[in-house]
Amino acid sequence: MVRGEALHAHGRVTQWDSEAGWGVLDLDSPNAKCFVHFANVPGPGFRELTVGEFLDLEIEEFEQDGCPYRAVGMVTRR
Repeated sequence: MVRGEALHAHGRVTQWDSEAGWGVLDLDSPNAKCFVHFANVPGPGFRELTVGEFLDLEIEEFEQDGCPYRAVGMVTRR
């Protein structure tokens, strides 16, 4: 994977800090942690995620806060 190239993944929210507006996801594949910022959560205004929520994601390789990936787009799995 080339840095900046988006990869499709599935994950679950394991941590969300609503005051700071960021969290951590556990990815199914690749088996790794993923950083997410509220700006990448779809919707108007300040958006939040819920611990335990499952998501379909677009991620990229980008080391941040100990996570080798960051989310650049997502949709809640129904």
